[in-house]
Amino acid sequence: MSLNRINFSCAPMYNQNENNKIMGYLCSSNNIEHFGNNINQTTGSTDIYNNSKVYNKGDIVFKGNKAYAMTDGIGAAGYSPPRPSNWTPLDYDDSKVYNKGDIINGSNGKIYIMTDGIGAAGYAPPRPTNWTSYDYDNGKIYNVGDIVLFTDGNVYKMVQGAGAAGYAPLRPGDQLWKKSD
Repeated sequence: MSLNRINFSCAPMYNQNENNKIMGYLCSSNNIEHFGNNINQTTGSTDIYNNSKVYNKGDIVFKGNKAYAMTDGIGAAGYSPPRPSNWTPLDYDDSKVYNKGDIINGSNGKIYIMTDGIGAAGYAPPRPTNWTSYDYDNGKIYNVGDIVLFTDGNVYKMVQGAGAAGYAPLRPGDQLWKKSD
């Protein structure tokens, strides 16, 4: 899992009965900045599909070259997407308003994450000011937990950090990346 940095502001809470002694702080979040590319703010977990894991409503998984959302929790492992009674493909919908952190399957076969909320419908990817693709970038340093869509059309998760750019999936003897089923 990647780390988040939350920008927030806090105000002290005073106890009127104890000469305005500070009891604690009330904080509110302004926004979330992501370190990594596998977080969706509006749902539960986001990961490549694992056949032995139990998923809950709202979880997002990557399988093959698509993203799916769990729409009906099963309570048991082994119910793989695509399974219409439990999993919904996150295909782009031109009439929907997307928020920062939303993940979709683009019509071009790529997976995208909304990086800058628009507040209106009809802004389809690819649109670099609003959507970032999960495409593997050979010049980027990836961290454990990052998810990429590689040129072979499959999704991979980094399971061991290389600490340098240029360590692509499918390298001979590669133990850095796990392919989605």
